[in-house]
Amino acid sequence: MIYFNNAASSYPKPDEVATAVEKAMNLFPVHASRASFSLKIPDIVNQTRKSIAKLFNVENPDNIIFTSGATESLNYVIRGIEVENSHIITTVTEHNSVLRPLYYVEKTEITYLSCDENGYVEPEMFQKNIKEKTKFFIINHSSNVTGIVQNIEKIYEIALENDILLIIDCAQSAGNVEINIEKFRKAIFIFTGHKSLFGISGTGGFYLPEHIELKPLKTGGTGIKSNVLHQPEGRPIFYESGTPNIVGLAALKAGVDFILENGIQKIIKRKKDIYNRILSEIKNNDKIKILNPTENNTGIISITVDDDIDEVCWGIERNYELILRTGLHCCPLIHKDISTFPAGTIRISPGFFNTDKEVETLIEAINGGFL
Repeated sequence: MIYFNNAASSYPKPDEVATAVEKAMNLFPVHASRASFSLKIPDIVNQTRKSIAKLFNVENPDNIIFTSGATESLNYVIRGIEVENSHIITTVTEHNSVLRPLYYVEKTEITYLSCDENGYVEPEMFQKNIKEKTKFFIINHSSNVTGIVQNIEKIYEIALENDILLIIDCAQSAGNVEINIEKFRKAIFIFTGHKSLFGISGTGGFYLPEHIELKPLKTGGTGIKSNVLHQPEGRPIFYESGTPNIVGLAALKAGVDFILENGIQKIIKRKKDIYNRILSEIKNNDKIKILNPTENNTGIISITVDDDIDEVCWGIERNYELILRTGLHCCPLIHKDISTFPAGTIRISPGFFNTDKEVETLIEAINGGFL
C-alpha cells in the first residue's frame, strides 16, 4: 500500500521512532522526577521538551507544555483565557479543533474572516475587524485543506500594535516550515506530534509566553508538593497533571531529533521536490482542478473532479493501492469560500519518505489510470 495522507498523520516514521518506543516500553514505569534517585531513570519528558525547544528556538523549555495533541492544546488555550463579554477574531480556514471549542464559548462575539480561492486570509482583515473588546486572534499557520501558508509575521505585528494576543495553530506547519518562536515571543503556538514531527498519536503541546497564565484545563497529581490541595504553581507542572505519556514523548523526541540531525531544510526540500513533481505532471489534466498550486504551500495538493470524489478515491485505492483522503478534512467553513462544499476535495499529502516510484504511481493513477 502506498501512503499519501501525511497531512492526517505521517507514515512511515523514522526507524529511530520505533526504536525509542521499544526502549521506553522496557524502562521502569516511573517518571524520572518521581522515582528513587538511585534508579537513574532517563528524564524522557524534559529531554523531549529540550528537543522541541531547540527545533522551535525557544529560550526557556519550561514554557513548552505537553498535552495529548493539538486538539487538547487548543481546548486548553481557548478555555483557559477569560473571554466573557469580549471579541475573538478567527478565520474560515480553521480546523474543527478550533471551531468546536469556540462554538462552546459563551457570551463572546466571534468574527470569522473569509479567505480567497486558495485559502489565503489577508492580514489586513484582522486590522479591519478589531473592536475595543477584541481579546485574541486565532489562525492556523498552514491550511490542512489547501496547504496555504498564512502571513503570521504580519498578523503578529497587527496583534502587537493593538495589544491583542495571537494564537497560532501549527499542527500542519510544524516540521514543514521553519518556526522561530523567539520572533513571536508574545504569541501562543500549538503543535501536534504525530504529523510532520514524526512522533506517534497522543502527543503534542503548546508554547506559552512568559507573561500569559491560563486556567488549568485539568488538575491532579503532579508528583511534587503532594501536601497541598491546590494545583502546585510553576511551569510546566502547573499545566501537566497526571501520568505523562512517556512512550509517546520518547517517540516524539526521536522524531524531532531526526529532523534536527538531518536538518529541516533537507526535509522541506524533499517534500517540495515531490510536490513540484506531482504538480508539473497533473496541472494540464483538464479533468481536475487544483487548489492553491503555488510555492506558498506546505506540500498539500487538493483537487476536485466532476465525478463523485469518494468513488474516484475508492477506484484509485483498489487499482493502485494508493491511500489518499477525501471530504471536508474537518474544516467545514473553508469549503464554502473555495467553492468545494459540500463534497470537499481529494487531498494528496506526500511525506519525506515517499519514493520516486511511489510518486510515479500516483501520477499514473491521476492522469491515465483512473481519472
